[in-house]
Amino acid sequence: YHMDRGKSRALGMGLLLNSLILVPFGVAAAAYPFLDERYGKVLLPFVAPVVAVLILLVVLSWVYYLKGQSRRVVLTLCIFAFLNIATFKNVFGFYDGIKSARDLASVIRQHALPDDVIAQYREYDHGLTFYLKRRIVLIDWQGELAFGANRGDQSDWFLNTEGFIERYWTSDKRVLLVMRKEQSTDLFETRGVTPVVLAKVSGKLVVTNKGDEKDQ
Repeated sequence: YHMDRGKSRALGMGLLLNSLILVPFGVAAAAYPFLDERYGKVLLPFVAPVVAVLILLVVLSWVYYLKGQSRRVVLTLCIFAFLNIATFKNVFGFYDGIKSARDLASVIRQHALPDDVIAQYREYDHGLTFYLKRRIVLIDWQGELAFGANRGDQSDWFLNTEGFIERYWTSDKRVLLVMRKEQSTDLFETRGVTPVVLAKVSGKLVVTNKGDEKDQ
C-alpha cells in the first residue's frame, strides 16, 4: 500500500501517545522561565525555541495525519527530531555553564592554594565540589542538604554569617568566598579585614580576606 493511502490506526495511536507526552512537557517548559526567579530571564531565549519546535511538531503532525498524508507525518517527525536535538543542546549548554559552575571553578583554581578555605554565601553551586574536588563551606544555606547538615558535627561546614566571620574570615586562614554579584561585600568588611575581589564570572564574585597570595 502507498504510505499516503488513508489514515494508519497505528500511526494515529503513536501520534496520540506522542502528544500526551510532548504537550505537558511543552507547557512545563514554557512556564519554567517565569517560575525560576534566579535564571528565568536569561533562560527564556534558550527555552523559547524548544517550546516552538514542540508546538510545531504536534500541530503539523496532526494536520498531516487528519489529511491522510502519512508520509508527511513521518517526515515531520524525523525533521523535528533533529530540530529538538539542536534546541535542547543550547539549553544543556546553558545549564552546563550555570548549574555545573565549571567556569567558576576554573577561576577559583587559578587563585586557590591547597590550604585555602572555599566558601559560598547563601547558595550552593553543586558543580563546585565536583570540579574543585574539595568540600565547600556553606554560609546561611542548607537547602536540600539540611538532613545531612544536622547529622553529626557539621559545624565546620554549615555556618551562619557571624559564625563564618568568627571561625574563618577573621582567622589566620585564607578564604576564597563565592557570592552573587549583586550581594554587597560590606558585610565582610569587619575587624580590620577588607574583602578583595579576585574575579567576576557567571554573575558571581570571588572574594578573599587575604589578597591573591599566588601572585605574591
